Amino acid sequence: MKNKKGMNAGGTVLLVIGVMIAIALIVGVTIYVSKPAVTESVITQSTAGAISNPSVNPAVTFSTLSKYLSNSISGTTYYKVGGLTTGAKASTTALANVNPASTYVYWVSNSSHVFVKPDVFVAGTLNNPIQNGEAYEGTTIALSSYDLDNRQTTTNSAYNTSLSAGGINNVEFTYQGTNQYGEVPFGGLFYIEMNTTINTVTCKDNGVSLSAQDPNLHLTYSPSSTNKLVVFTLPSGWDDGQAVRHIISCQFSASGTDPAGVYKVGIVPSAYYYNALDGQIYLDTEKFMNSGSSTRTAPASVSVTGLTNYFT
Repeated sequence: MKNKKGMNAGGTVLLVIGVMIAIALIVGVTIYVSKPAVTESVITQSTAGAISNPSVNPAVTFSTLSKYLSNSISGTTYYKVGGLTTGAKASTTALANVNPASTYVYWVSNSSHVFVKPDVFVAGTLNNPIQNGEAYEGTTIALSSYDLDNRQTTTNSAYNTSLSAGGINNVEFTYQGTNQYGEVPFGGLFYIEMNTTINTVTCKDNGVSLSAQDPNLHLTYSPSSTNKLVVFTLPSGWDDGQAVRHIISCQFSASGTDPAGVYKVGIVPSAYYYNALDGQIYLDTEKFMNSGSSTRTAPASVSVTGLTNYFT
């Protein structure tokens, strides 16, 4: 014999549930049934290609090649978070993982005759591996000079130019670049040491006036006691391996005093360097940010031969 009380209780429960479902169907109420929470794993990129993962990306591999010759460039490798002169200090510790929202710098400091431009990249748009092709192998370049007024070659005192008190003389200095070798890829300085009695000198490079010395490019140079120094700026890309021929035409104007004596000209390339004092990477002709160091930034093997000429 069944327990009427238990049966009535069970029937009541079923009746209530049935009524709730009926009401829900009538008024359009949605009944949600909960389910166990699922933990989703974060998937990181493991193949080459554009990085789009919003968290952390895998290790990135790096290499540097010369721009035209495709030679592998070695040296001390620096990495840093931020820009060249901003952000964290440069480090030789390789990047383990990169954050897509951050900017990074990869640079190989080469002690040979190679100029390497740092690669600044945002991780969210990079390709892995990273290959920096902004390295320029250098070569030896010799300047030559020609006296336009007297029609004479003056290279290294082959002819002593006559320049009297109050006179004017025009001289051309020729620089012939070499195909696939860049000796001044990031710009630099063109300097003239001359007698103090020469009032002014103006110079044009292939017809374009050269500007005064860029204050961010430094040159430690001590002219003789009777001479002074005039410095002009060579822009970025001045000799970046495209065999450009530069003719720098200079006009010398003497004062009322005889300007006879030696005058010298030369080119100083700028290069990137790592400054151990503040951990940033700079472009300069000297390591000036290193407590005013006069050490040249260009590799020791760089040879843009200067000239020593004479006014008589």
